[in-house]
Amino acid sequence: MNVGLGGMPSGVARRSAGYQAWLVGLLSINFGIVFFDRQALNVLMPSVAQDLALSNTQIGLLASALSFTWALAAFGIGKLSDTIGNRKLLLVLSTLGFSICSFVSGIATSFVFMLAARLLMGAAEGGIMPISHAMVATEVDPKHRGLAQGIAQNFGSNLLGSFLARCCWSGSHRSSAGARPSISRVCQAS
Repeated sequence: MNVGLGGMPSGVARRSAGYQAWLVGLLSINFGIVFFDRQALNVLMPSVAQDLALSNTQIGLLASALSFTWALAAFGIGKLSDTIGNRKLLLVLSTLGFSICSFVSGIATSFVFMLAARLLMGAAEGGIMPISHAMVATEVDPKHRGLAQGIAQNFGSNLLGSFLARCCWSGSHRSSAGARPSISRVCQAS
């Protein structure tokens, strides 16, 4: 089989420009939601640390554990998506896994419970960006691929994950009495 630019078989038409735009937009929103959750725990950590009686070492381990499994999963899930080729299914499964782990983080009642949830969350989240990049590389016209990669990776994560997460969580972690509720109580109040 002859393969043209972008890994598409020669003679195979690309999807419409509208499909490409929707794909990039949805990938960007998906990654933005991932980053939103990642930022939420950072902003809420003073409350969570108090509720779970976490030491500074434990706080560092929670952040490091997620980053470590994220990095490993990026290689593993990225390779798996190349091998089996069903990127959409893997992206949906990774997003579902991340969502479940996010919920479990919210109901964690101990350091070990939170650490397990964050380790699994990193493993689920790690594959999202490599799969997204591969989808953009194969589905988007080469003339627009650089812009599409930038939007998919940075627009959602910076708008939702960095900017809106700070706006949404700033001050919301304190109750009217000044007490600091746990992340699960904040989520239940929303």
